[in-house]
Amino acid sequence: MEKVFRMFFAPIFLTSILFGASGNAFAQKNVAFEVVEFDVYQLAQKPDTALQIKLKSNKDCQKFCKKFAMREGTCQNMNFDFVGYDYILVYGGMKPNGGYAVAIDKIVQGEKNIAVNYFNTKSGPSCNVTEMISYPSQMVRIAKIKQKIKFKKMPERLTKC
Repeated sequence: MEKVFRMFFAPIFLTSILFGASGNAFAQKNVAFEVVEFDVYQLAQKPDTALQIKLKSNKDCQKFCKKFAMREGTCQNMNFDFVGYDYILVYGGMKPNGGYAVAIDKIVQGEKNIAVNYFNTKSGPSCNVTEMISYPSQMVRIAKIKQKIKFKKMPERLTKC
């Protein structure tokens, strides 16, 4: 009986542990991230439309700074640690008032890519908001990754007042 168990059930048991119930050897997992202070008002030329980027090196940071004409020394003052981290920026574009925000909801690591789920928020019609043009954004850092990033925009959320 023990021999039967070893021959038939042990391999099935080990396979289910290694590959999970779905048969996929690489299960998706949530990636921890930390919000990084980033002042989008440092951009001298703010893009009107939304953008999502990954900064993985000083070279990427310099390209980003040059593209948006950041004020002199801004990239150097950001103190990015590209040895241990990659940085992800989600930018909502120009908005008509201060009632907007962008937030990264979760980051999920799959076998071939990293999915960054983010959403925009908008204040409800009865909310008091700052009456000035705003540029909502959020930057986070994650442990160094090799996979490509895919951004997934979730449905917009309405803030209740």
